[in-house]
Amino acid sequence: MSQACVSIDTALKLMIEKALLYSGRALSLDHKHLFAFLKDDSDKDIQQSPYRSLRFLDKFLPFDDKVYINASKIIMKKTEYSKFIAEMYFSLLFHDNCYNPEEVTKLFNSDMKLLQAIYFFMLENGHLEDLNGKFLMYFLSLGEDEWLNRYSNYLVNTVGEGDDHDWYRYKTLWQANDYLKYYDYIYESFTATADSISEWRIAEEFRKI
Repeated sequence: MSQACVSIDTALKLMIEKALLYSGRALSLDHKHLFAFLKDDSDKDIQQSPYRSLRFLDKFLPFDDKVYINASKIIMKKTEYSKFIAEMYFSLLFHDNCYNPEEVTKLFNSDMKLLQAIYFFMLENGHLEDLNGKFLMYFLSLGEDEWLNRYSNYLVNTVGEGDDHDWYRYKTLWQANDYLKYYDYIYESFTATADSISEWRIAEEFRKI
């Protein structure tokens, strides 16, 4: 190889290294600005906004594998002054055309309680979250009873308030291998509250299921 080629290769290598260094610094700066932006509460008066996919966080994953967790903690705090804004950020997290259950679980693997909090916040406040129950089924399959307990409590607390969309999640649970376990637990949760929920209300809810 000629000296000229070596010089060109060396110069190209230096250019690439400088570009990568600049890129890294730029990402680091973006990372800093990201959290400053999320912590800003000037969005408290916003009443209308399109969905804000969290996919913009993906570019930070190579050097911050907890970026979804840390960003989501900040977003969840926004519920203290605006549930609407929090919904806008989380609205696509449990839609299987944007994320899949395995991916979301991996992103929140070190803080599953936070993931539970987000999931049930969206179930209670959103409209079409996890419409077909794929995320719920996957979370239940992890074998952690807390997911089933939280879902049962959600059903009890929203008895009579659900809409037709809940039926799709019920259908998915019926198709699970452990459907008897799930529905026995849900039934026991309802009967445990029989003093505060009338029998006809419980019967009506289970007719939907």
